[in-house]
Amino acid sequence: AAASIMLASNGSLTASFFAFAAAVFVKPQSLIFTPVLAIAAADVVISNRNKIKSAVIGAAGALAAFVILSLPFGLTEVLKQYFQTLGSYEYATVNAFNIYGMLNMNWIPLSITLKAIGTLAIIACTALVFVCRVRGNKNYFFLAGLLSFSVYMLSIKMHERYAYPAMLFFLLAFIKDRKRETFYLFILTTISQLINTAWVLFVYNSDINYYVNSPFIMIFSSVNAVIFIYMLICSLCTPKKERKSNQYIGKFFSMPSFPAAKLKKTDILAMIIITSVYACISFYDLGDMKAPETYYDLADGDVEITLDKPTYIDKIIIYPSCNDVSEDRPITVFYTDENEAVNETTIDDCSVFCWNFIDFGKTVTSITFSSGGQRLMLMELGLYDGENLLHISSSDSLFDEQELIPERQTYLNGTYFDEIYHARTGYEFVHGFNVYEWTHPPLGKVFISLGIELFGMTPFGWRIIGNIFGILMVPVFYLFALQLFKKTHLAALTTLLFTFDFMHFVQTRIATVDVYATAFIILMYLAMYFYVKKTFYSDSLKKTFLPLLACGIFFGLGAASKWTAIYACAGIAVIFFAVMYTRFYESYAYKKLYNIKLPFASSFTKTCAFCIIAFILIPICIYVLSYIPYLGTENTHGLKTIIDNQRDMFVYHSDTVLGSTHPYSSKWYTWPIMLRPIFYYSGETANNLKEGISAFGNPAVWWIGIPATLYNIYLAYVKCDKKSAFLLVGYFSCLLPWIAVERTTYIYHYFPCVPFMVLMIGHCFEKFFYNHPKAEKRVFTAYAAVYILLFALF
Repeated sequence: AAASIMLASNGSLTASFFAFAAAVFVKPQSLIFTPVLAIAAADVVISNRNKIKSAVIGAAGALAAFVILSLPFGLTEVLKQYFQTLGSYEYATVNAFNIYGMLNMNWIPLSITLKAIGTLAIIACTALVFVCRVRGNKNYFFLAGLLSFSVYMLSIKMHERYAYPAMLFFLLAFIKDRKRETFYLFILTTISQLINTAWVLFVYNSDINYYVNSPFIMIFSSVNAVIFIYMLICSLCTPKKERKSNQYIGKFFSMPSFPAAKLKKTDILAMIIITSVYACISFYDLGDMKAPETYYDLADGDVEITLDKPTYIDKIIIYPSCNDVSEDRPITVFYTDENEAVNETTIDDCSVFCWNFIDFGKTVTSITFSSGGQRLMLMELGLYDGENLLHISSSDSLFDEQELIPERQTYLNGTYFDEIYHARTGYEFVHGFNVYEWTHPPLGKVFISLGIELFGMTPFGWRIIGNIFGILMVPVFYLFALQLFKKTHLAALTTLLFTFDFMHFVQTRIATVDVYATAFIILMYLAMYFYVKKTFYSDSLKKTFLPLLACGIFFGLGAASKWTAIYACAGIAVIFFAVMYTRFYESYAYKKLYNIKLPFASSFTKTCAFCIIAFILIPICIYVLSYIPYLGTENTHGLKTIIDNQRDMFVYHSDTVLGSTHPYSSKWYTWPIMLRPIFYYSGETANNLKEGISAFGNPAVWWIGIPATLYNIYLAYVKCDKKSAFLLVGYFSCLLPWIAVERTTYIYHYFPCVPFMVLMIGHCFEKFFYNHPKAEKRVFTAYAAVYILLFALF
């Protein structure tokens, strides 16, 4: 593989292809370097069109040589061997100190979700190499080292030795470019490989001293993760070639694009502090890390408990799995009282993955639980006499985790609100059960299932990924604010307003899909803002495509999480065509004033063609791929299932039956004033205090946001303020579609609007104190202090 890349970089494509064929014939994993060879070959062909013929002949000859060498063994047998090799070791990782080792997943069998993640990781690693090349790095050895270590860190089925090529390629890369960063990467990957291999050879013994949760694996996997982050920084910070101004623009008439605001040390420090503080708060009491893991299906037989003597049972405690106990699927309880009379009662209302305390209040000598032959999986069952939990002597899986039964049900030890749908579906994805919740696209629930894969079906497990998304929103929002305002203090204080909003805190700590859609909407508009700041006339067209591509990818991810991202993309379309009109007007003005013809027509046509790829084809691919875990469950039928689900979702959300009243429903126009918050959870503590979780906004932002929105409308309409126009389009594209929705709506549907409202408040401060920076800092700091105090109080 190294010889192949070296030959290609020297222009010897035919020899390069033959060398690559030899590498693949020796070991199928050599195929991973195909993107690097393709980049090197493409560069050769682009710089010398005469090489096309030799490239085609060389590729055909190499393929023929591969086939000829395979004939003695039988071509079919060789191909079969390749597929068997690629399909072997069905584990997340095999002793490799990578991201899966860090997450305690060494020798963990692969699931459908992990296979999908592995496939996406390969695609992401390949994309990373292409991005690095686009940014001007033509050191193909460096690209090969980057690809090798990236795949080792992120993909599945990795062994410790799979990082070995990175050592060689970074050494060759250093010989070529003589950069300190490349040499450091060679040293770091060498030390990493030494430690990993030494551990396997001299420490690891599967029969004597091997532990899946060995702290050694997790510690050095974390070190490798830091090395990988440094590698990404070195890769993406490669200095770009200076591009000349567009040839159509004269020396005195250049129209440069607006440069992006650069992160300073103070910005990085502010991001780290705000994110870290919020992370500590958001992780506090996120949920228990233990919950029942085994289940018993009552369809396999009734459960009978015989007591030593007549015993008073005050409550029956049930923790159901993903089959809800309902009127259609009740539990019939047969019990024998102290007079030996047989009686029965019915339990027909229990939440899934939640401790249900059912009032019973009877003295019995025996008790039997039956589902009447229906499938009903229970994770744990307990009997409470009013003071203590009764000890049940049984080998049955219903009574093997009695120590987990709590004194009362809380949000910490079970599902609440819509978690009974979304967390449940994540569990069903992991285990391939029939999917219960189908009213939203699957990607958000796939994210939830990832947390379940990592930490089990526990409250912490089904909430952790959403909480991480909530934490990562903070630095992304900071970057967005910095691009808008170009001021560290304004970006920091605006980020505080977003970070400590009540809605942000509550919605990212509950296992529902809204957090994922909102996060991708923010990223979508951030990418679009980068595009708005560019121009056809001083940036290369390919450079303007990058933010459009990012925007399209984030749109696809958002739409695959929840359809609200599709509403938001309507605003992206409005912004795009407004930008196109501006560029058309610029070309017209230059033609009129200076008789200079700007290349608007060709650039516009190519951009629109690229948008078909970025905003239609790629999002459709992402959307369809998000159904991979869905299709791995029971009762699915490929593409027909996906199509039918779209129809069913549309019918469900447009059905006027959903317009029926709900005690916590609210209309869209009442959300900014918080007329009706929504109550998610209610409980009573041991000392008769009430506790609850509500979703609404911080008054210091939501109420201030109303005049701020009106002022931004004034700025956009009267003053032609482009920032205000951009933020208003984002805000109203997330809000106004709810006017046409007849189904029951709730205040949490306003969550995607909040980031734009906060930025509009920041823009108001920017305008009010334009010539008074010191006053701006004092007033905004005082405002933020009041805001954070409210957060602490609530």
